[in-house]
Amino acid sequence: MITGCTDQAKSTAEILQDGQRREEIMVAISKDHDMMNEMMEQMMKNDHAIQMMEGHQGMIGKMMGNRQMIMNMMEKDTAMAKMMMDNMMGIMEKDSTMSNLMGGMMMGNKHMMSMMQQMGKSGGMMPHNRQ
Repeated sequence: MITGCTDQAKSTAEILQDGQRREEIMVAISKDHDMMNEMMEQMMKNDHAIQMMEGHQGMIGKMMGNRQMIMNMMEKDTAMAKMMMDNMMGIMEKDSTMSNLMGGMMMGNKHMMSMMQQMGKSGGMMPHNRQ
């Protein structure tokens, strides 16, 4: 009886070789909010996954071009929003052109400027017109 149980146990690699099971797993992950976040976090930690995403810039561009989709994702999932902001900050730290572009965008946005000024008044950020 014991050998019968161990014969049925499959490794992850064996399960993933079955196309139907692999599809079921991917669909299950993509439909589950928490598992999808875990998958995205794993992808951001994996050099190969990052290279794959860079190779599919058209798809990424299409996703990023859909502003409403991004806004919905960020509103529903603060962890996702934080991860996206952290990644953007990392990019800006490495790329002065991107940093200048983002700074200019923020300075040109009245709502963002108002928020930064309010944070400055409360001591949370550089205040506007401090003497």
